[in-house]
Amino acid sequence: MNTVLRDPGRPPRDVLGDALDLSLARKRPVRTTYARYNRKRRRAMATTPVPDTLRQALDEVVTSRGLDLDAVELTGGRVLRVVVDAENALNLDDIAEVTRAVSTALDDNNDLGSAPYTLEVSTRGTSRPLTLPRHWSRNVDRWVKVTPAEGDVFEGRILSADDAGAVIRTETGERDVAYEDVKKAKIEPELKRKDV
Repeated sequence: MNTVLRDPGRPPRDVLGDALDLSLARKRPVRTTYARYNRKRRRAMATTPVPDTLRQALDEVVTSRGLDLDAVELTGGRVLRVVVDAENALNLDDIAEVTRAVSTALDDNNDLGSAPYTLEVSTRGTSRPLTLPRHWSRNVDRWVKVTPAEGDVFEGRILSADDAGAVIRTETGERDVAYEDVKKAKIEPELKRKDV
């Protein structure tokens, strides 16, 4: 008997209740059924490699619209995420236009096969790490949290950025940061501007 827990795309209202129902139906302990449910969800969320030909085709489409292709991810649940970035802030019309162009390009490309998939096109937002010099330069005057390869984590405001590194104003003064010395850096949302 193969029983499925509601819609795997969103958490059930009462996971424990579903797990209990399944455990009674299968005569298994609740924790085993719940653990299997979590494993299935993790597998669906894991990313799979995107073919290089598909990435190149999407890069051409996105750059032809004056944007940068930041990331292409394909999850096991068949969700294709295309993340774009631009020098200036993008609005909803820009995203809609690039979504239509990407969708057309995907229709002409057979790299994803004939199985259905969901296309998600979005901007970088603040949750993605700063990994390229352009990410730093586009976030000048924003608050950043930096985890260096060696040393303690620190926060501050990006004053300037170039191809080699950035200058960050911290509570102790200005600090030059080379990109190669950064393990992780993320923009921290500010509800109230912090003066440093």
